[in-house]
Amino acid sequence: MLILASRSSRREKCFYRLYYVLMSAKSNEIPKTPLAFTWDTSRPYALLVWLCNGFVILASGLDALEPFVYKYIVDSLISVHTVGTYRGVWLWVGAYIALYVLSFIFWHFVAVFGGRWYSEVRALARVRLTEYLLRHSHEYFENRFAGSTANKIAHAAEGARNLIETWYFSIFPFLITVVVSVVATFYASPIIGWIFILWLVVVIPLNYVLSGRRIAYTVRVQAAETLLRGVSVDIVSNVRAVQEYVQEGAEMKKLLPMIIDRKVAGFKNMMAGRYIILINGAVQIIFMGGIVSTAVLLASRGSITVGTVVLVLALSASVGMKIFSLGWQMSSVAEHWGEIKEGLDDVLIEHDIPEIKEDLATTALGGSIHFNDVTFGYGDEAVLTHFSLVLKAGERVGFVGRSGAGKSTIAKLLLRHYDINSGSIDIGGIAISSVSQNSLRKSIAIIPQESNLFHRSIRENIAYGKTDATLEEVQSAAKLAQAHDFVESLPSAYDTLVGERGVKLSGGQRQRVAIARAILKNAPILILDEATSALDSESEVAIQKALHELMEGKTVIAIAHRLSTLREMDRIIVLDEGNIAEEGTHDELVKNGGVYARLWAHQAGGFLQE
Repeated sequence: MLILASRSSRREKCFYRLYYVLMSAKSNEIPKTPLAFTWDTSRPYALLVWLCNGFVILASGLDALEPFVYKYIVDSLISVHTVGTYRGVWLWVGAYIALYVLSFIFWHFVAVFGGRWYSEVRALARVRLTEYLLRHSHEYFENRFAGSTANKIAHAAEGARNLIETWYFSIFPFLITVVVSVVATFYASPIIGWIFILWLVVVIPLNYVLSGRRIAYTVRVQAAETLLRGVSVDIVSNVRAVQEYVQEGAEMKKLLPMIIDRKVAGFKNMMAGRYIILINGAVQIIFMGGIVSTAVLLASRGSITVGTVVLVLALSASVGMKIFSLGWQMSSVAEHWGEIKEGLDDVLIEHDIPEIKEDLATTALGGSIHFNDVTFGYGDEAVLTHFSLVLKAGERVGFVGRSGAGKSTIAKLLLRHYDINSGSIDIGGIAISSVSQNSLRKSIAIIPQESNLFHRSIRENIAYGKTDATLEEVQSAAKLAQAHDFVESLPSAYDTLVGERGVKLSGGQRQRVAIARAILKNAPILILDEATSALDSESEVAIQKALHELMEGKTVIAIAHRLSTLREMDRIIVLDEGNIAEEGTHDELVKNGGVYARLWAHQAGGFLQE
């Protein structure tokens, strides 16, 4: 129990630390290039960054000094017959052991502080990108696969983590080794030193250019993988329809070209990486051969000692291995760069609906709703044109009309899922475009036609609009929604998991959970979008009583094809091609013999025919 409590406490501290960092960073614009994004996400952990820098320099510097120790061990051994003692040899052997131990300790600290740093960066990157993603409009999500979008965030966060790890465990140590090696080779022989510099002058820009070219291949791979994964998730999510309509072959035929595109892109990307390694290997052979030959030639002339030859050989081998490894690492950098870039390019596009920090005044929450000369369309398709309507505070208004008339669009615009093209929408005299989307939506409860349930417990789904609700409050809302009895009959009652999108529940059960959620939220504005369409007639009668109680004192917008559900509305608006065809109470509209009366007469089973 103590261990569990300790782990919970650590998790809680990590949560609050990450939340604090996120809130501090929210006001800053998220950079849109991989390097700037990684650095910006690292800034809250500056202490870890500096500790890593220090220990990498110490550890890499000590590693680079090892060839010097080899030189002095060899020179000391050769001079034993002259000095007559092994004391100098053992002194340098001790130095080698001390060097090795210190290097091991410093690399351990690099691993500890670096691991902590890039783990924090990966978490913060994921949180920042997800927070930004959730503020996109509905149109953004409608044009993308959910699985692909989630993967882009995961890849960008993992790419930032890998970029840091590659830098601190490969590229940065290589640079330090290069600096020390250049100094060492000039100490051994200026001629060898200049060959070393020429080697670096060739190999570093070459790798920079080659890795830059490989980024294009990597981005293509990521794009192909994202598309393939998105379509695959879409097929799996709708597997029941695939099987019932016997479309397995058709779906595989659609998937096969994407699999081939991914394979081809992956192979080209791999070959581009091999190309980098091949060129590095060729350059390495030329320069290492030149350095070793020069060292042996100088030793044969007595210009340098045998120990210096060993020094040059060790330095050449060390730098050569690091340069060969650099080819792999630059390929990795290109891959991580592509992962981050693909995610940032798609997620960090400008929000369609700009965020406003001003909250909706509490005095406006119970106010009237005004649609003032509103024009809106999806792309080039106009839905509402110069639409004006006033809903009084506390008025219950029903909307009816054939599909495409604009009923659901009115609800979406009120929730500001889309921005209107012209005109304004006011609540209590305050334009909804001038207040934060969060405060606006907190004042509105919606019961949609298709219930949106999470793969969580029934209790969590009902309490989604009031996360601090007690079990008693959740049960009370469920009872009003006629959901309590079926929930209690489930194996784990309110702790039962409903499955992805609520697949473990029937359509009627999902709808009752959604209604209970809206009842518990108890917002001043209520939108019913075909709220009882998934219910049988007996359940609908029972729930209508609960809805009447829920509607008390609220401004209600009710959208329905089942016209019988609108009979008790204070007013019914008949929409036709985005315009108000007529309005009045149910009895008035039937008596007038207009559009509504014809719709009422042509109903079958209480539903409006399309």
